[in-house]
Amino acid sequence: MFFEKLNYPLQWSKDESRFEEDMGKIERSDIDYAAREGRIKYESMRENPPEALKECWDDLGLMIDLLEDWKKGEFQDIDWKTVSRIGGAVGYFTSRLDVIPDALPGGFQDDAIVLKRVRGKVEEDLRDYRKWKGTQ
Repeated sequence: MFFEKLNYPLQWSKDESRFEEDMGKIERSDIDYAAREGRIKYESMRENPPEALKECWDDLGLMIDLLEDWKKGEFQDIDWKTVSRIGGAVGYFTSRLDVIPDALPGGFQDDAIVLKRVRGKVEEDLRDYRKWKGTQ
């Protein structure tokens, strides 16, 4: 999978434009993977999310919902760049190849950094999606 090859926090600290370039390489199958595996991991942690992710936990769930609705063709009022950014962030959350392995203390710090950075870039799209979702 494409996501397994990326080191997002390191890329951001060195060159955020590289992250954007890599997001251009994401394919629909990567989005399918991120949505499916993201849902599984999210649900397995729902009752007790890691401390590092608590601040962005609801937005992570919303990102996964958005990917699922986009996949099903139900929410299409969004550009590919946003879908790929969200897919990249959720894909990183699901990846076993983290900067800080999830099993270590503080292991979700890197996931939180990725999710918060992407959330900042797609905030308006998440707001639009939340509004759309509320009308369904």
